Amino acid sequence: ESTSGESMSPGDILVDSDSQWQYWKGKSAPSTNREWTTADFDDSTWLYGMGGFGYGDQERVNTTLSDMRNSYSTLYIRKKFTLDASQLKGEFLLQLYYDDGFICYVNGVEVARSNAPDSYMYNSIATANYESESVDTFTLNLAGSIHEGENVIALVGFNVSLGNSTDFVLSPSLVLNQNAGEPQNS
Repeated sequence: ESTSGESMSPGDILVDSDSQWQYWKGKSAPSTNREWTTADFDDSTWLYGMGGFGYGDQERVNTTLSDMRNSYSTLYIRKKFTLDASQLKGEFLLQLYYDDGFICYVNGVEVARSNAPDSYMYNSIATANYESESVDTFTLNLAGSIHEGENVIALVGFNVSLGNSTDFVLSPSLVLNQNAGEPQNS
């Protein structure tokens, strides 16, 4: 479920788009399969940067990927976050700006996607051209995928083209609205 709106939803920001993330430029695959989406993946070789990744649309970008155009069409990002028992219930929201596509994982489980190929590799492209005019919000079902303690959110972003796209943006936040929903843990 996705909605658009100018303002962020009320709630606790668990992962802020403007905080430090780890990222991997899609010049090669970050792991053989989807290990990069799990909490215990060794990301020690990944780069660090402030969230809001991309080029061309500098209004939403903190880490400029000046080498992306004509070089790579995907970007992988991940960030660990901690939940206490009281945060396991409520409505989890992925709020992001993106251009052109993405897939989001929490603890290795896919929880949201838009304009992403069914199956992808490091050199895949988005299935459609898209640019967030305002923050897009996806309500996430995290039942069975989150737990008390350390968790990880991981996204792969897709540009619509290797060289013909004038911009790319991937800028996600994870928000918990505790005024809605039932417990998400199982």
